[in-house]
Amino acid sequence: MKKLYKVLPFAFIVFLSTVSANAQDHIFRLKGGPSLVNFIGNDAKDASSKIGYQLGMLIEFRLTENFSIQPELVYSKEGARFDKVDEDINLSYANLPVIGKYYASKNFSFQAGPQLGLLTGANVNGENGDGQIKVEDYFSTLNLTFNIGMGLNITEKIGLDLRYNLGITNVSDDLETTYLKLKGATFRTSNLFLSLAYTIE
Repeated sequence: MKKLYKVLPFAFIVFLSTVSANAQDHIFRLKGGPSLVNFIGNDAKDASSKIGYQLGMLIEFRLTENFSIQPELVYSKEGARFDKVDEDINLSYANLPVIGKYYASKNFSFQAGPQLGLLTGANVNGENGDGQIKVEDYFSTLNLTFNIGMGLNITEKIGLDLRYNLGITNVSDDLETTYLKLKGATFRTSNLFLSLAYTIE
């Protein structure tokens, strides 16, 4: 795992350099917005959606008139709510999505691409007297997901994206607090992101 941490930044820089060399043009943007986050899987039947958010930056490299590649660096708050025990699982990730964009028209695009998330924090926040409990040891350090969505350039500087992010790998097992018993349970993330992007000159 430590080797992977060292290799990933280098591989990402090489990827950016290669894409940049072949791009016709590029755009730098800041992005952010609300999200609807949840867990899915056979063991997540008691989980329900809660509100999260994401903040980050992106570079869009236009390769052809209709196709571009968009690497991003995004911080996100994810997790799920367990109503039966009045507890929220809160996860924080530093994400590296690489999005392919196909422009069906000048301002409207379809989007898809993989994403790798690095867990930066995890806690259970209960309303039953437990307070906030750190649970990083019960969650996977890396979360591999896939994005699919669409985007609209409202103006030359402002864009709007709607994107569904589906977890491919399990993020947890053997999570157990005073009230939340998930020993042996496995689940994946399932998130819907709405983001507003602003172009920086």
